Amino acid sequence: MLLIAILLAGCAYTGQAPTPPGLPAQDEDTGSYSFVFIADAQADPEVGDYSAFANLARVAAAIGPVDQLIIGGDSVNDEWNEKENALFSEALSPLISDIGYAIMAPGNHDRGMYQNIISSNPAGLFFAVFDSNEMGAASAQTVKWVYKQLEETVSLSSWRIVVMHHPMWTVADIPKDEQRAVTMREYFLPLLEEAEVDLILCGHQHLYARTLPMRGEGAASDGTGIVQVMVSSGAKQAYHAGKRDYISVTEPIQSFLYVTATKARLTVTAYNADGEVFDSFSIAKEGSGD
Repeated sequence: MLLIAILLAGCAYTGQAPTPPGLPAQDEDTGSYSFVFIADAQADPEVGDYSAFANLARVAAAIGPVDQLIIGGDSVNDEWNEKENALFSEALSPLISDIGYAIMAPGNHDRGMYQNIISSNPAGLFFAVFDSNEMGAASAQTVKWVYKQLEETVSLSSWRIVVMHHPMWTVADIPKDEQRAVTMREYFLPLLEEAEVDLILCGHQHLYARTLPMRGEGAASDGTGIVQVMVSSGAKQAYHAGKRDYISVTEPIQSFLYVTATKARLTVTAYNADGEVFDSFSIAKEGSGD
């Protein structure tokens, strides 16, 4: 079962919908499920050119079967700009045409763009899609809702993946981002750890970065914890990575993830805009025998 919960402006909304038309058939024999993750597809606001992202979308669509598209926010610079939304939609079309829809986390430039869909898949994936804009304020209502969503769904899933725009652990030295991350770690990270979340997918800081398995404020000493992966899929200038001892890999390049899951293993591969692999890792589910 693929489960998706969305936090919208501090208010809870969950729903159930049939699998949309055009969703590729999943491999029931092997129980595998694949998805692409992109974030920060927006063009440089001085230029407004989506051609770089359009190229990345074509490359991502050709990598392999794509059962689902996950977007980590900031697809546009101005969510109310009809021309920019049209340019993004056109650039995205090679990647989304066979799927028909995308699961989108709100960014700080496109907070109105959400989707909430629950559909079945054989790999046992649970996506919790949160509004990190609201998490930075950490109201009691928001904390309670996140806890409730994770508590009610954790027993139904093999893999727990959180999707949000802002990072739980920063890469670039930006004070307001670090302040938000500190708040999220204080109020929300304990809930994610209790729910045994495996992976956080995010964007915002305009570069690629993968953490070591994390627990609390730093890398887990035993190598087990939550791995956070940040991508930057558009043409905006990359931020400068600061010194972080918990960062395993960082690259200031356009990137996307191709993720394949079975109930036993989650395999994450990072590609650049030319379709070249520059990072990969996998997580084996404890007790699966894999």
